[in-house]
Amino acid sequence: MMSLSKLFIVVSFYANRSEIAAKYCVNKNTVTMHCNGNCFLMKALKKEGQREKDIQEIFSKSTLLICHSYFPILKKTVLLQFLTKVIHYLLMSLCGN
Repeated sequence: MMSLSKLFIVVSFYANRSEIAAKYCVNKNTVTMHCNGNCFLMKALKKEGQREKDIQEIFSKSTLLICHSYFPILKKTVLLQFLTKVIHYLLMSLCGN
């Protein structure tokens, strides 16, 4: 499923396609490629995908730190594992994944 940020990028691209093709297209001098700004769209989507991946890594690491700082007695218990999974799920839901 496409996240909202990627959807916004695609919608913005199609709304401004001629301007993007004229200003930002890497292949605008190569008419035979018929790129029309698709190169710009692919770069933007790749950059957004990397940003989402970085955010996901940060959240996955911070979940464990949150549990350990608020529940130090629960280290290495089943309850801690459960709480970590619940918090991770909630954070991923907030991020749109």
